Amino acid sequence: MNVLGSANNLLLLLPTVTILALLPAKPILAADKGPATNYENVVGDSGEEDQTLWDTYYRVKGKTNLQPPIDIVKQMASKFKPGGKILNPAMAEGRNTIYLAAKGFEVTGIDISEIAVHHATAEAKARHLHFRPVIADLTKYDVPKDAWDGIVLSQFHMHSLLPKWRDGLKRGGYLVYYVAVDRGKGTRTGMPTEFMVKKNELEEFFKNWKVILRDEKMVGDQIYLSLALQKP
Repeated sequence: MNVLGSANNLLLLLPTVTILALLPAKPILAADKGPATNYENVVGDSGEEDQTLWDTYYRVKGKTNLQPPIDIVKQMASKFKPGGKILNPAMAEGRNTIYLAAKGFEVTGIDISEIAVHHATAEAKARHLHFRPVIADLTKYDVPKDAWDGIVLSQFHMHSLLPKWRDGLKRGGYLVYYVAVDRGKGTRTGMPTEFMVKKNELEEFFKNWKVILRDEKMVGDQIYLSLALQKP
């Protein structure tokens, strides 16, 4: 499976057959949706199909009222360095990005879908807020090392990207995760297991990091892990 850089709305995805039927005959170009000169576009060739799929999803879905931020993001906001730099990969339409911007943080929000980024920036503008929008395939995006006071991931996970989050955080910075747990059986949500964490996967990878918050909660037929870790 190719990398899908937008995952906050994964549970709401239309069936794959529906999505494929809606895909255009040629790739969606930035010009089709208006200029994107304010965006940093680093989507690699391997992510083009994923970008097209997610752009189609957000085009069909249309812009809706912004969902509230994830609970653990609200809980951790007071622990981030005031005015600090926060990275929000796979931000989707910016539910956590915009909340953190409103709290005065310097936020960079990344998503593979140009339309999702447009929705997020439009919402931020309507609220007189600012964040740095980036359109990117996360497997190709170069995360600056020792640059971030916090990294927030919601409903998106890839084990291969964990070194980027580890190296990108400053000492004393916080990694905040909200993600489905792979229990080794199928779910009705249709969420790919590639985006789920294995049991204790994060704790084992970041074994020397301090656990600030940890909670597991059943949502429908799926267990979700809320986890906040502090880099030593």
